[in-house]
Amino acid sequence: MTKNNETVFDVETHDGFRFSVEMAACDLEDRTPGCFGILFFTTWALQPSDRTKVSAAIDKFNDDYRIGKAVVLADRVRAERYVTTDGGVTQEHLREEAGTFLVMMAHLHDTLYDAVGR
Repeated sequence: MTKNNETVFDVETHDGFRFSVEMAACDLEDRTPGCFGILFFTTWALQPSDRTKVSAAIDKFNDDYRIGKAVVLADRVRAERYVTTDGGVTQEHLREEAGTFLVMMAHLHDTLYDAVGR
């Protein structure tokens, strides 16, 4: 794990999957110090010729999985999962949420590759 800045950490799994974790809603006025949310996110490059197929696959993925969202941007696909941590967070909670995100991303990876026929 690499600290990108004060609130963003870049992570690479043992099998080479890369994603980022951003601490969100931090040090809000009139609130207990700390962060009240965590955003897990990643991107995949998108070939222009795959855009139509990938867009349809992303729509289906978003319908099937409500625990995060994926969007098609100009030249990439972005996927994210936001977690509220208002009551604080433990290492176990982080492990569980990261695990859920990774399972979600494995499904999205398969969905994208099935869509483009690779």
